[in-house]
Amino acid sequence: MYAVIALLLVTLFALATVLVPIRFESVYARLRGRIRDKVLDRANKAVFASGEAVEGKIYHGLRLWFFISAGVFAVLGVCDGGLIRNHPDAIATVVWYALLAFLISGALLLSILAVVQFMPTVRGYATLTRCGFRGLWILSNRDLPKDLSNNLRQQALTSSKVAIVDVTGYELFVKGTSPMDAVIQDVVCQTADVPVLLLLLHPDAQQSDPDRQKVSVFQNVLAEMGMTSSTYRKKIHETVETIEELNAERSPEAQIQVRFYKEKPMMRAVIFDDSMVVFPPHAHKSDVPCLEVMRNAETTSFYEVFRRDFVRLWRGGVVEVASHRVA
Repeated sequence: MYAVIALLLVTLFALATVLVPIRFESVYARLRGRIRDKVLDRANKAVFASGEAVEGKIYHGLRLWFFISAGVFAVLGVCDGGLIRNHPDAIATVVWYALLAFLISGALLLSILAVVQFMPTVRGYATLTRCGFRGLWILSNRDLPKDLSNNLRQQALTSSKVAIVDVTGYELFVKGTSPMDAVIQDVVCQTADVPVLLLLLHPDAQQSDPDRQKVSVFQNVLAEMGMTSSTYRKKIHETVETIEELNAERSPEAQIQVRFYKEKPMMRAVIFDDSMVVFPPHAHKSDVPCLEVMRNAETTSFYEVFRRDFVRLWRGGVVEVASHRVA
């Protein structure tokens, strides 16, 4: 009688866990929606731990793993009843129980951490998404994340225009020095039918640097980039010449328009209709952070902040720079 009841319960459990998600999609969708709403009800915080905090968690977690392993090893020894005995198999048994204790305690600890961290992690991801953040990468000169490059290409193909903020534009249009530069060059090539708005730093930006009042913006940028004034102007010249060559092959509606801004460069960025990538203005070094931000139609995201800053710089930009003609 009890066996029949147990078999019935097992069957009902199997049907509930297998058939409901597959066969009864509407019921599963309602359940999934309620759980999602419950989990994301307070998705308004994403806290990042400092390096010291992470190191502390690793330290305490490792110590807890060893303590639990010792407890599991003791339980296994008590259950065995004859762990310590005068027999050759005792050595192999002790080693086996020690390894088993580490495995069991590790699985138990990971399960506990997964349950404890699940809600904050999911809510943190949801908070970042609401603000428009899609990804943050540390780019090196060796490789570029495939999902980032594929997304940039997809955004380029579906955008009505592409806006770019750079310093000299040399790495993007003349000679790329990193995988990121190569991808952006590819984006420009794929957008042969899409207008491109390019902002470059004016070679005569003589305004005072807000961080160093006695130094002009242009002088500080040259120092940060380790470049002379003549080299900078030569790169601007080559960038403009390359763009003129590209424009000769592009339709009048898809020309690359160039303007020059005179403020201290705060970022390099490539802006599409629904997303953008932002990285530091002097991204010639290795291990460069790159932030991808998406436009959120439901609320204001950081995409709008960066886009509006580009619009402001574009409207105040200079169309022609006579001094960029360098022999």
